This record gives sequence, structure tokens and C-alpha cells, in this order.
Amino acid sequence: MKAQVRSTRKERGFTLLELIVVIVLVALVSTTFLNLGGWNCTTKVRNDFDDLNGFLQSLRAQAISLNRTTQAYFESTKQVHPNVWVMHGMSADCEADGYLHLPLTDEGAVIADHEAYLNKYDLIPDRSEYAGSTGFKVCFNTDGTATPKTISVTATCGDKTIHYKTQIFGATGFFETTKLNATTKSFDEL
Repeated sequence: MKAQVRSTRKERGFTLLELIVVIVLVALVSTTFLNLGGWNCTTKVRNDFDDLNGFLQSLRAQAISLNRTTQAYFESTKQVHPNVWVMHGMSADCEADGYLHLPLTDEGAVIADHEAYLNKYDLIPDRSEYAGSTGFKVCFNTDGTATPKTISVTATCGDKTIHYKTQIFGATGFFETTKLNATTKSFDEL
């Protein structure tokens, strides 16, 4: 006769230690995903800031290449229009009428006046706002100089406020970019 071998191991459920390990792992994974949301927001704000500086640098380069003053018109905290002075070879006052929305043809006329077409050249931030900037203008002249101006880009990501600044120097048209350091409450150069 065959002897039956019995298992001494009992069938049982999870131990308390196994349950604690699973709970800790779930907590770590969920915290990681929550932090990704904050990281994503911070990245979008930085992208908005970089887009603004690229937009302004492009207008400065166009002023030099077109030999016409270009203008960034901050219509609202969420939209900036690229404009160009219509009088070729004449100096332009940044606040004067006489600017047309870019782009232009080689002859200096606006390519199209359809609003949807023109708005595709506007700068519209994804996540940020151009703080306190409604209604002001920045102009770039044919010699590379500019309207001196400080432009702030801000957004709130969760409980944290992100704040960048661009300082445009009038005599040179050069930019200085900074970010607010939350710890020291001062702006650090980028």
C-alpha cells in the first residue's frame, strides 16, 4: 500500500506584513503620479516663458530684416499680437497708430485679413498669464534697440506660484531672464 504524504503547510490568507507592503507600494505609486501633475504644470509655465522670449526675439530679428519697427501688443493677459509699422523707412512711435498684424508680403501688405488666419500668429500661453500686462506694447526698432520693459509670466501650480521675468533693455534690445527663487524670495538669473 501506498502511504499518503500529507502537506504540513496550511492554506492561509495574506499576512499582516504582506498587506502593509502592498499599502506602502500603492501609496508610493499614487504620490508619484500626483507629483507628475505639479511637474507637468511647472514645465508648461517654463515652456510659456520660453515661447514668449522666442516670440520677442523673433520680432526683434524681423524689425532688423524688414527694416521696419515691429511691435508686440499685449492685448490681454492671455494673448500677444505681432505687429509691424506700415511706413517703410520712417521712424515709428510705439504707441502710435499705423501698425498692421504680421505676417506681411514682400510688398509690405498684410497677407490676409481673415481673423482666424491672423490669430494663428499670435502668442497664446498654454498655462501662464502675462501678469499685469494688459494693453501695453513693446517695440523693436530697425537698429535692434527696443522699448525698455519688464514682462512677468506667472502661474499657480497646486499650492506653488511660479514666476518668471524678462527684462528688455532699451539701448541694446537685449533680454535678461530670471526666475523667482521661492526659498530666498529673490530672482535668480537663468
